[in-house]
Amino acid sequence: SGFLTGSASTSSAPTLQVSNAVFSAVTTNTATVSWTNGNGQRRLIVVRQGSAVNADPVMSHQYNVNASFGSGEVTGTGNFTVYASSGSSTTITNLVPGTTYFFAFYEYNGSGQPQYLVPSYTSSVTTRSIPTIPSSGIVLTKRDGKELTLSWTNGNGQRRIIIAKKASDITSVPANGTDYTANAVFGSGQQLNA
Repeated sequence: SGFLTGSASTSSAPTLQVSNAVFSAVTTNTATVSWTNGNGQRRLIVVRQGSAVNADPVMSHQYNVNASFGSGEVTGTGNFTVYASSGSSTTITNLVPGTTYFFAFYEYNGSGQPQYLVPSYTSSVTTRSIPTIPSSGIVLTKRDGKELTLSWTNGNGQRRIIIAKKASDITSVPANGTDYTANAVFGSGQQLNA
């Protein structure tokens, strides 16, 4: 009698790892990372605060990931999974200011029983620090009909934001992690509350 024949192969680990990680839009509590994919179907990213990732993922184990650092599943101790998909960029949140985070990237094949390529590709990023010395010594160097010119002594931040309010004291402060659109024409810059 006739019968049907066929063959299939189980998933094996990829042979080409992620490369060229680039960090952008780094703030005090977030970082966006992009990379060049290897030859796997997907990739897993593991992040550790303060020191290098010290545990590889377990073969055939599918990790529950979360882009909010500290919320994803753990590999070893303190190594949090933040990404598992087929793309080439992601944004990690819930980071601490002025802290170095270490990333380990693993190409993998399969889904329910993923096969990871080890060793990982590694990189790191340091979040922005909150300045500790404010600007000081503000001086009005010019007062004109519709114009004021200011000078000041910088604090120890990389940049500074100036907020102006007509007729009364400032009642709103900028929010960490927000990049405001400024304009020297009063009333044209981004408004903070009322």
